[in-house]
Amino acid sequence: MAAEERGAPVELRLLGPLEVVVDGVGLPIGGTRQRALLAVLALNANRVVPRDRLVDALWGDKPPETAANSLQVAVHGLRKVLGAERIERRGDGYLLRVGPRELDLDRFQELVARANRESPEKASASLAEALALWRGPPLGDVGGAPFAAGEAAGLGELRLAAVEKSIDARLASGATGLAAELEALVAEHPYREGLRRQLMLALYREGRQADALEAYRDARSALLELGIDPSAELQELERAILRHDDSLLVRRVGGDVRLPVPASPIVGRDLELAAVTSLLARRDIRLLTITGPGGTGKTRLALEAAWKLAGELDETAFVDLAPLSDHRLVLATVAGALGTEPSLEAVRERLGTRRALLLLDNFERVEEAAPVVGDLLASAPGVRALVTSRGPLRLSGEHEYPLAPLRVPARGSEDDLAALGANQAVQLLLARAEAVRPGYEVTRENASAVAEICRVVDGLPLALELAAARLRMLSTEELLSRLARRLEALTGGPRDAPERQRTLRAAIDWSYELLAGAEQQAFRRLAVFRGGFEVTAAEEVAGAGSETLESLVDRSLLRVDPERGRFELLETVREYAHELLEESGELEDLGRRHAEHYLGLAEEAAPVLLTAEGGPLLARLDEELDNVRGALATSRELGLVELHVRVCGELWRYWYLRSYLAEGRRWLEDALAEAGDGPVELRASALKGLGILAVEHGDPDEGLRRSEDALALYRRLGDERGTLSTLTVRGSAARKAGRLELARASYEESGEIARQLDRPEDVAVSLSNLAALAVDEGDFVRGEELVEQSLAITRERGREDAVALALVSLGYARFRRGELGEAATALREAIEISRRLGFRATLHSALVVLAAVQARDSPEDAARLLGAAAATARSDAEPLAPADPALLEQTMQATRERLGDEAFLVRFEEGRAGLDRAEAGDASSPGPAGT
Repeated sequence: MAAEERGAPVELRLLGPLEVVVDGVGLPIGGTRQRALLAVLALNANRVVPRDRLVDALWGDKPPETAANSLQVAVHGLRKVLGAERIERRGDGYLLRVGPRELDLDRFQELVARANRESPEKASASLAEALALWRGPPLGDVGGAPFAAGEAAGLGELRLAAVEKSIDARLASGATGLAAELEALVAEHPYREGLRRQLMLALYREGRQADALEAYRDARSALLELGIDPSAELQELERAILRHDDSLLVRRVGGDVRLPVPASPIVGRDLELAAVTSLLARRDIRLLTITGPGGTGKTRLALEAAWKLAGELDETAFVDLAPLSDHRLVLATVAGALGTEPSLEAVRERLGTRRALLLLDNFERVEEAAPVVGDLLASAPGVRALVTSRGPLRLSGEHEYPLAPLRVPARGSEDDLAALGANQAVQLLLARAEAVRPGYEVTRENASAVAEICRVVDGLPLALELAAARLRMLSTEELLSRLARRLEALTGGPRDAPERQRTLRAAIDWSYELLAGAEQQAFRRLAVFRGGFEVTAAEEVAGAGSETLESLVDRSLLRVDPERGRFELLETVREYAHELLEESGELEDLGRRHAEHYLGLAEEAAPVLLTAEGGPLLARLDEELDNVRGALATSRELGLVELHVRVCGELWRYWYLRSYLAEGRRWLEDALAEAGDGPVELRASALKGLGILAVEHGDPDEGLRRSEDALALYRRLGDERGTLSTLTVRGSAARKAGRLELARASYEESGEIARQLDRPEDVAVSLSNLAALAVDEGDFVRGEELVEQSLAITRERGREDAVALALVSLGYARFRRGELGEAATALREAIEISRRLGFRATLHSALVVLAAVQARDSPEDAARLLGAAAATARSDAEPLAPADPALLEQTMQATRERLGDEAFLVRFEEGRAGLDRAEAGDASSPGPAGT
């Protein structure tokens, strides 16, 4: 009799010998072929498994001619055991229907996911229940089918990971006596650092410091057998044990966490939080989108879920898309949140095979960028995306989680104070009211008004928080009265607006009306900012001083980050304020002021961005990037052509340094098209910047054309300094385009002008560029002579940035001449200067050349240098001169051949990890010298 006909619950057991159990009785599954087929289908429960894949799983690369018939026979046999409806034919594949809690693997994963959300004590119990489901080695009775070994290993890894989680939970809850259990596990799995860490901690907590230190030495010896050192975490644990650090009593979590820390705990979302974290823990969900109207708390819920999971991941990052209005900037914004270059290749390299979670917030503003999310998930198999948006992304594999408003009290429930206090919306209102009015609580006197407040705002979290803030000044009944008036006034609004927006608009409206006249004016004017602002900008652009800003913060209409000294309007609130700004007739004037303010920042930064002194202003431009983009858009929309071209003409240096090359080229091309026959000096600067960006973007022919146009304008103006710098750009473009004679003529003329103007530093630039050209042509002696002359000038002038560039050229020339010792000396000095100043491009070039120097006699050092160079490499530009474009590839190949693949990768990763990424990955790099 088939399982379906017995009527009792069915259990499918994979965590040990394969079993089908009904009412406590095991059913005969059949021969090894049927057992293997059932295992494959169960591992893919409720998903279609194509026939070709089943054949590969059961027979491997060389199936017999009868494989298809044999598969049908096995399916028929399983249907007799399980019931015909259990195994469905779908197209050319089969699907095994499995209900909730019928598959032990599903129950195991549910328990592990639940433990991730629980306190250590509860997690210990959940994990013990999960591990009790294991009855022995899995898939050992499926006749050695080709798929079995790999799947068994994967299942074994799941179990071992759960064992580690269980021990972590017990350690976190203060359990002792774990050392013996851990010693046995370490003996079984000697290369698993997590178990080694737990053993050290368990021994230390049992008062066995000497044994804990001996356990570290044992771990180090075992790992050295693999050619690797203990991780930084394990080394730090040893140091902590030596100094009896109190932190050893606290559970450790690993991974890079780039998440904002919420200012207050989440309230009323326990069930939703459990659901979201459970969904993210599932193997088959890599894209989860939390959808819902504005003000429902999508971001807050997503952040809480991300923090819950952060300890189990290698990386967790928050990507704020709210300031964006151009979907083409999404990839660059993701890259910025990860601290890498703005390209898919760079993000792919940064994430690699890491287990990571990207929280993409406010995606509704850039919905056309949905394919970018698909590309990211396809290129990095360990990545999951958690998205907040007002609608789904509509991508394959997306799982949507609609977030409803908080539950509001049922009418007639006001008499039961305990039940009212347990309501979601009431909990949030009370929690936020307590912050502004200590001791506030539900009483029999205010219960009815509290319940009605929650109902009239439809349980929307943002509206509840704004309402709670007013309880500082108003009684509960007065607050309810104000809400009633606002909602009544709003009923006459647009009928096609969603009800949820009308309710949220009312909540913001009454908060706005509580402001004094000067505060109202400041509030609407602040809508001109994007992505936040500083006090100085608020004063200059919007006329809002610090006292006014503080008042708006107190009224929950403005957020402040005291550590960064920046203010920000919530996006929904900013939209409301922007409508008021449009109605006021001030929008054009404010837009002009905003654009002029951030143009001033660009003009202030431009002269120093490409020097050692440019770091602070470069950081300011990073902070204000959304405002700068807004200033560009505004100046274009308002027809402020001259202003727009001026902004672009100043900002090309920033786009170059931060590798926003495609974006910079778009802005500059648009500006030039609008400028027409506008001011020549502005068009010349924009053309020069466009030429530089084109060269760096791998388009030297376009760079040459644009620099020629700029040069013609500067010559017409008689601007010798502009002519000098543009000749340098033209030389770089010509050199990369293979027009070496034009490059030489450009460099020589720039040097002549520099001498006439008595500008020694520009003379040094010309000499350095001519040296690079000589090396390109194989004249290493001439190249070294020229770079020595350049270096003498830059050292005398105290220009360390130019010294570093010249030292790389010198090291490269000496390397090509075979003077390896002298080359290494010059390159090490260049590396030291570049790291100190944060010049990434120069550092990258120096590391690559030094790796080539070391490749023959010290291949281990060469591999480490190559790893460090990879951490600094620019993903969207060619290797920087004077390094040979083929040098990197040649050195990689030679070093790998000398060491072998495994040893090379170990040393390469040591170099990548050992480089200070804060210096090398996030600092500026010098542009084409002399510009």
